[in-house]
Amino acid sequence: MVNLRAIANSVTQSINPNVLCERWRSIGAVTADTGKREPVWSKAPLIVQVQAHTDKELRQLDLLNIGGVSRKVFCNAQVASLVRVAQKGGDLLVFPAGVLPEGTTWLCTVVHERWPAWTTFAITLQNDNYEAFKC
Repeated sequence: MVNLRAIANSVTQSINPNVLCERWRSIGAVTADTGKREPVWSKAPLIVQVQAHTDKELRQLDLLNIGGVSRKVFCNAQVASLVRVAQKGGDLLVFPAGVLPEGTTWLCTVVHERWPAWTTFAITLQNDNYEAFKC
């Protein structure tokens, strides 16, 4: 199978370089001694291409009632949004300071396309308070 994303990415990188971030993959939640549910994350580096949404994607996010600052991401990995049946939250992307001017912590809110070799999805800016995302 031809990886069209790799071909397209070789061209787009000259205009919009790929960036390194840390992917916090949701692996569920545990119940603390206080009875509060706390998320559990698996962390790994990830190279991504961040772009603006198309008009169609913006309409989809609007219809899903997803507001806030949002971007479209391409990567050569399987990234997930909320999966209720598995009791997992969406994956987080944490960028180094200054890569995205709005903030560093972004939540995968919608998966637009998932293929064996790559995924494209929407991320939405989160509160950069890391205490909210305990490990």
